[in-house]
Amino acid sequence: MTSNSHTLHTSRFDVGRYLAGDEVMANYLTDCFEEGGTALFLKAIGEVARARGMSELANRTGLTRASLYKALAEDGNPAFDTLARVLDTLGFRVCVVANTPAARDKRSDSNRVRVMQTPAAYGVRAEAKAPSIKPKKARKPAAKKR
Repeated sequence: MTSNSHTLHTSRFDVGRYLAGDEVMANYLTDCFEEGGTALFLKAIGEVARARGMSELANRTGLTRASLYKALAEDGNPAFDTLARVLDTLGFRVCVVANTPAARDKRSDSNRVRVMQTPAAYGVRAEAKAPSIKPKKARKPAAKKR
């Protein structure tokens, strides 16, 4: 009996290879913050920093590479000053906008450049249905101990 065994070789996905240009990087950071919250946003800043060069960023911000990696990890907790300094050095800034339906309409997805334009172009199947997002339940205050 003959066996046709094929070995599948894969490599780790590196988003940094697709972050070409300031506009794509800015849109990537915005999308990560809006869709994934703080943890994903910090990780995305780290990916943008690595795409630009972590050593140069460390020199320009006055921080060590180790502290940058720690602060920009998904479970990192950088001070706002550190975050602002890193974003400024990367050429970005934080912008606060109203979270109203009218403001959301102005930030429509049609005006954004996506890192991955169409899933089919990369051999990824499109999802049949977008996952629903359930609102978080408010926590009840803890009972007072006597």
